[in-house]
Amino acid sequence: MRSSHTDALLTGAALTGRCLAWGPLWVLMLASFCGRGLLPGCGILTVLSCAAAVTARCSYRLRKRSSGFRLRGFTLLLTGSAAVTLLHLVTGRWVVPVLLGTLTQCAAVSGTDKKPPELFHVTAFAFSVTGAAVSVLLLRLAMLPVPGTLLLVFTAVISALFFLLRNQFMLTRMVNRRSRTETAVPAEIRRGNLVMFCGVLAVIFLLLLLHAPLLRLLRGAVHLLVLLVRTLGRGLVRLISRLGGAPPETDAEGGGVPGIPEAETANAGSSPLFALLWIPLIAVTVYICYFFLTDWVYAIREFFVNLLQKLRSGEAPAKTFGHSEYTDTETAAQPEPGIRLRRRRWRRSYRAWKRLPEGDAKFYAGYQLLLTAPAWAQGAVRGADTVQEIRDKWAKDYLPEELLNAVTADFHADKYECAGLPAHAADDLRKALEALV
Repeated sequence: MRSSHTDALLTGAALTGRCLAWGPLWVLMLASFCGRGLLPGCGILTVLSCAAAVTARCSYRLRKRSSGFRLRGFTLLLTGSAAVTLLHLVTGRWVVPVLLGTLTQCAAVSGTDKKPPELFHVTAFAFSVTGAAVSVLLLRLAMLPVPGTLLLVFTAVISALFFLLRNQFMLTRMVNRRSRTETAVPAEIRRGNLVMFCGVLAVIFLLLLLHAPLLRLLRGAVHLLVLLVRTLGRGLVRLISRLGGAPPETDAEGGGVPGIPEAETANAGSSPLFALLWIPLIAVTVYICYFFLTDWVYAIREFFVNLLQKLRSGEAPAKTFGHSEYTDTETAAQPEPGIRLRRRRWRRSYRAWKRLPEGDAKFYAGYQLLLTAPAWAQGAVRGADTVQEIRDKWAKDYLPEELLNAVTADFHADKYECAGLPAHAADDLRKALEALV
């Protein structure tokens, strides 16, 4: 059974987000038509709206529908009257308190009988974020002070609640997607997701807190990069000017492109060699984007996948070859790593294999390493292939035939003939792997 305590917390968080979604409207109305009592008014509406929503939610648990209806009506009357009265005391107005008190309390009470995932839907979140942006725009057009800090707090709290609820409800859906009963999410999975979620929020908070020094550091890095580019460009321009027969001249007044004399830029049109400047620029850009950024993006994605797996189950995902057991997954296909990254990882695995103690386990680990070599074409080896078929495929396009013949014979002797691994099995496999390295 699912934990009632966890259900209560998630339901309370959903009701709170549902009520706070009206925050930008509160800020806009109070700032535009009242001129005072903004922060106390928002606090009053928040507390009373949440109290009305929780009471209305509890009223649906009553056995008699008439009793629940009377409780909701009494709650709406009580919280609405309290909201109007308290808002009048802090703002000194009547029209806005009546409108806000009536509207928000009715919205807080209605629709609280839905399932927890539907209490704070994406529509309410989008409404709140859009309302915050529209409130800033309208207040600026009206030339009124914009309470940016308060709107930012509303948006941050609502965003944190929305993504926290999406995360937790997604876990429940994943656990129960093939079951007719509501099963509790394992505590270690829920704890791992909460740790990851809080870590992301902490990183965002630190970035906001340290935005000034980070911006200075970023500007310094940009200035350094611009200086390096200017130095390199100035050197290339001077070299091409000399090769083109027009030596560079120094502009005494310092006009032209910063970092490059005007005479040098003027010679660009007279020498066709300046067109060659695009060749190294394009080559370097393609090299960086293809060979560096792709590996970095894949490595970062894999790091977070492994981290999430460790937080959920306490261990990294096992990588097996030819595993025929059915696995129930709900995921999208991920891109394969680049050939350079595959080679680097394979060589690292080979160095780790060499440190293993001698024995049968080392032989089969080495054979598995051979099957995952980067020299194989994608999809060349299949899970149903026998060692003889693998040898034929390998000998056809890759290593010399005699290197894998001995390894295949050793495999047959142990697995199929039950004669055990020969004494030279490890040496045969080592020669094949060294040939790959």
